[in-house]
Amino acid sequence: MSNTNANGGASAAPSRSAARTHAINALLVLGAGAIAAMMAEPLLRLRYVESNPPTSAVLEVQSWLRLDPVAGFSWLPNLSPRQNILLHNADVIYEPLSTDEFGVENPPEAIAARNAGAHVQVLGLGDSFMEMAAHGFHSAFAERGRMYYSLAIHRHAPPHYAALYETHGIAMKPETVLVGLFENDFAETEDFENWKASGMDWFAYHSGTWCGRPVPASAPRRLIRTWFRGYEGLANVVRVRLRGERMSVTGPTDRQIQSVSEYLGQIARLARENGSAFWLVLIPSKPTARGETTAEAHAYDRVLAALGPDAAGIIDLRPVFQTQPDPASLYYREDGHWNREGIALAAQVVLDTLHLAKSAGENLANPAAGPDESRIH
Repeated sequence: MSNTNANGGASAAPSRSAARTHAINALLVLGAGAIAAMMAEPLLRLRYVESNPPTSAVLEVQSWLRLDPVAGFSWLPNLSPRQNILLHNADVIYEPLSTDEFGVENPPEAIAARNAGAHVQVLGLGDSFMEMAAHGFHSAFAERGRMYYSLAIHRHAPPHYAALYETHGIAMKPETVLVGLFENDFAETEDFENWKASGMDWFAYHSGTWCGRPVPASAPRRLIRTWFRGYEGLANVVRVRLRGERMSVTGPTDRQIQSVSEYLGQIARLARENGSAFWLVLIPSKPTARGETTAEAHAYDRVLAALGPDAAGIIDLRPVFQTQPDPASLYYREDGHWNREGIALAAQVVLDTLHLAKSAGENLANPAAGPDESRIH
């Protein structure tokens, strides 16, 4: 005869026993997983964190930098080419480092001319692309009787550009303010704002260097950085491999696009208030130049829309570079920056555009005063 009662009481005991067994097994699995994760953390930390300290190229640059309360950091001031400071990074060809009293790289002849009272006619602002173009742009402009001077510094972004223009550039009274926008400016603008909010100096906030990982702002992020650095390092490696040569995997956020637009608008308005024309140069990355247009390059168009009337003068290098016979040849093979050929092409397009605008009688310091023929694509 069956041992069950009308309510099925006899079958309830085995059911409860099976549930307990499943729960115990689940806890054992979770415990084993936790132990395995804890054992893996130091191995991951050794593989992806301790084995990846700042590169020699980063440390070499770091040795010639100083903190700056406005722009975060700059080069050491008044470095002379006679010191023969030659930087080394991948296949990039550098000129001997030469800086002015602001700690900004410029050709020695440009620094000497400005110190002797020469009028800066075109002032360049930007990041490493515009910084690396300082020598080539100055030479190309000089050939056409124009004085070009740079306030561009690597790893800077639109808020840096605005700060340097306000503190140093306005006093130069340039005829034209030329701002180079690059695809990493979106992420680096957010980084600037986070640095400002941190109250730390630039190097401390960036883990001891000019371009290191930022110190986490939130408690959860600090917990991860303290106890799970190995997993954080692994996640970063995966993210870099997914990104490839692009600036990011997902593209800029709405907030990043808005911030970039606001800082550029600030520069445009300051330029106009001080009698200077404002020109924005849209610089493509190597993937964008090859026709693999990135999300950041698409975001340029949203920036232009957000700028509205402040985007009076636009020099869009995307189609210029994309229609060259070999767009990749305009960039270093190993490094992602434009090389001397790319800089020369950009200088030619900028000079031709400014000449055409001047010939057409455009007044970009007061856009309402002239025809709107300034958008060069």
